Amino acid sequence: MKMRLALLIVAVALVAVIWAMLRFPSVKPAPKPPPPKPPAASPREVVHDYLTALEQKDYAAAYALLSRESKEVHSRAEFGALADKYAAPSLDAAAGVEQAVEEGRMVVMVPMIEDPATSSFTLVKEEGEWRILFRNEDGSPWFPYP
Repeated sequence: MKMRLALLIVAVALVAVIWAMLRFPSVKPAPKPPPPKPPAASPREVVHDYLTALEQKDYAAAYALLSRESKEVHSRAEFGALADKYAAPSLDAAAGVEQAVEEGRMVVMVPMIEDPATSSFTLVKEEGEWRILFRNEDGSPWFPYP
């Protein structure tokens, strides 16, 4: 009888210990590492995304791709008003060609569809990301750099 009581006490204690270990683990699982940051977009991809946003009238997304200097010249509301003011040209964003200008600066030439003209987009590198320069006080976001 004493043996059964002792086994019962040991079994209850063992269950209590297992329950406590499962309920209150002392070793926390390691947190999952953050997903890898996507590679920085190329200047050509930034111009493509910018033009796509303008075409879709997603001016907030297009404005987000502007450089800090450009945002000091143009407020978001002004940028949207200028984009609405000027007619959208037929640019072939997928056919843009990068031309290195200097360290930290790149020009992407985008041809017009059914026209031999091009639009040039000057980009600067800020904190590892390419951003579009748009400093023209009263110009068109479609032709951002005079």
